[in-house]
Amino acid sequence: PLPGSLALPLSSERGLQEVTHWQGRRIDPTGLVSIGERELDLGTGTWISADPLGHLASWSLTNFANNDPSWNRLRVDCNQSILDAENLQRAP
Repeated sequence: PLPGSLALPLSSERGLQEVTHWQGRRIDPTGLVSIGERELDLGTGTWISADPLGHLASWSLTNFANNDPSWNRLRVDCNQSILDAENLQRAP
């Protein structure tokens, strides 16, 4: 890894589980994480390139997943599911 990088080297003392980080992706020697077609800089929390879908995905070319971490392809609202589960537990 480059000096100051968030990446950890894979070695006999450090297994794959220890060098695998965010979303199970390995941080490369530059400190970037490859997420599909784009690279994410974990140090700044920003993408280093524009969304490959362009403005079809969003007005902002730097958004990801509708700029909502609870969004997914199935359009399931994870936040609502959590609230529903909490309310179900409170029900008599």
